[in-house]
Amino acid sequence: MRKPDRINYEFDLVLGQTLKEKRMKKNLSLEQVAKKMNITRQAIFRYEKAEVSMKNSTFQKYCYAIDEKPSDVYEEISLKYMRYVDSHKEEIMKKE
Repeated sequence: MRKPDRINYEFDLVLGQTLKEKRMKKNLSLEQVAKKMNITRQAIFRYEKAEVSMKNSTFQKYCYAIDEKPSDVYEEISLKYMRYVDSHKEEIMKKE
């Protein structure tokens, strides 16, 4: 599968993976989080898979739905993203 051509795709991947990990550690299903956020289970799935970008307000709601502080989660995501960027230097430098 080809990666979407979005400037923030890699960040969205890290964000989605991190949120999914946190949700699963708390034994919360897609349905439970979706119900708390008043959105569909499919929407949660698409955010976690980085199929769509998440608005800041949606990110905050997701964090609260899994009983996490958005600032703490964002800090973790930012650190993971920078590690990802650092580990993909050669690939990044080859991009147009």
